[in-house]
Amino acid sequence: MDPPVARAFPLLVATVAAFSSSQPLESQMPDEKDVLLGKLAIHNKLLDMERVQECLKIQAVLTSVGMTIPLARILLHKKYLTQDKCEVLATGVTKKLGLAEPYALWPLPEDKMNVLDQGIKNNVILTPAQKNQAILVKEKAESIGVKLSYAEIAVGMNLLDGDNLNSAIARASKRQSAAAGTSKEADEVRAQ
Repeated sequence: MDPPVARAFPLLVATVAAFSSSQPLESQMPDEKDVLLGKLAIHNKLLDMERVQECLKIQAVLTSVGMTIPLARILLHKKYLTQDKCEVLATGVTKKLGLAEPYALWPLPEDKMNVLDQGIKNNVILTPAQKNQAILVKEKAESIGVKLSYAEIAVGMNLLDGDNLNSAIARASKRQSAAAGTSKEADEVRAQ
């Protein structure tokens, strides 16, 4: 690793830790995978230190409001890296750390995220309290320059997990199909 990068990273971690004081220090520290992803981006001259620091600060703010989001996802939102470059870096993180599961840019494919987002917007997935919580996080994210979908917020805040997530996607998908007139019921009505 380049000596300037190695010297600068302790400063980067300290900057992130100092940025938000609403949670204990250990909960503000970036994940090991995200730190390595930032180091790899700087080492490979894909990003400079300032952009990595900015995105880690954003991540710390979102963490302080209960949202978990990988650094790579923030880099994509800020348009600092392309999907392809993030995936290459993620592969590097997985290999360097010897992870059993790959470093994921997001736990769901984009098509499922889109279905989930529409279901949340149409009020078929979250409770009113969860939706209000998601709205507050969305506003907070936008105030720091990151536009998140409701699906990203719901997943990042664990508002839906495991079976609930899969059934939410199924409900949202069924609702979209019905609205588009492609559900089984709509097909039966057309056949009559």
